[in-house]
Amino acid sequence: MGCMNYIGALNAFYERIQCIRVSGNGQLLYHTLLMVNNKSGWSEWFSRTNASISGLMNVSEKAFMNAREELKQLGLIDFIPSRKRGECTKYRILYPTDYSTNDSTKEGTKGGTKEVQSTAQTTVQSTDINKLKLKTKKSMSEDIPEKPPEPPKYGAGSFELRCVDRLSDSLRRQYPGAKTPETEAERGKWADEIGRMKRLDKRSEAEILEALEYAVADPFWQCNIRNTKKLREKCETLILQARGRKGRQGKAPPPNRFHNLESHGYDYDRMVWDMMGRKEAVDG
Repeated sequence: MGCMNYIGALNAFYERIQCIRVSGNGQLLYHTLLMVNNKSGWSEWFSRTNASISGLMNVSEKAFMNAREELKQLGLIDFIPSRKRGECTKYRILYPTDYSTNDSTKEGTKGGTKEVQSTAQTTVQSTDINKLKLKTKKSMSEDIPEKPPEPPKYGAGSFELRCVDRLSDSLRRQYPGAKTPETEAERGKWADEIGRMKRLDKRSEAEILEALEYAVADPFWQCNIRNTKKLREKCETLILQARGRKGRQGKAPPPNRFHNLESHGYDYDRMVWDMMGRKEAVDG
C-alpha cells in the first residue's frame, strides 16, 4: 500500500466513483473506514468489530455487510472476516493506482528506477475540520439577506390598543408611578390579552368595553385591575357587577331592617303584644 494522506484518499475516491457506481451505503462505509484508519494512525491493516462500524454508519449490520462486500468487489477495500461473532475484522483500504503518480517522483538507480514518495503521511485533526466547517457556515450566513422587519401586529387605532391606552391612562391618573407599558413591544403584550378575550373567550368588543369601563370607574376594581391580563381574568365578574349596578339605579332604597320584619320571618304584631305583656307584669 502506498503512502497516502486523508485529502488525497478522498480525492482519489471521488475520481474513482465518477467512472463506477457506488451505492450510498458503500460511500458512507468508505468514508467511515477512512475516519477509523485516520484515528489508527494510517495503519496498513486495522481491526474493528462489525457492530462498531455499523454503529458509526447508523445502519443495520446486514446493510453494512452488503456495503462492505460491494467495496471489496470494486477493489476499494480488502478485509479478513472474523471467525467468531463479536471478534474484530481486519480491514485494508486499497487506493487507486493512478493516484500514486501524483504523490511520487522517480529516481534512477543502478538496478533500475525507484519510486520515492514526496508526501508524508498526514493525520487530519478533527479540530481543523471543525474550524473549516465553522468558517464555511459563517461565510454562508453572511450571504443570506437579513429578514425584513415584520409589520406591527396591531395597527394604530385598533380596538386592542385603544383598550390598552384606556386602562393605562386610568392607572396613571390613579398613581403617576403606576407600571404601564412604555414600548411598542410591551403595549403589544397587553394588547394580546385583549385579542385572546375576543378570539379564545368569545367576548364581543361591547362586553370587553363594558368590563373595562366598570373596572376603571369602580374604586374597588381600580385597585385590583392593574393590567389587561387581570382584566381578562375578571371579565365575567366585572360585566355582572356592572349590569347589577345599572339595574339598581333609579329604584327607591330598600326598607330598613325594622320596617322589613316580615321579609325576615318575624311576626310584628306578636312582638308588640309580647313587649306590652312584659311591661304590665313589671308594673304590677
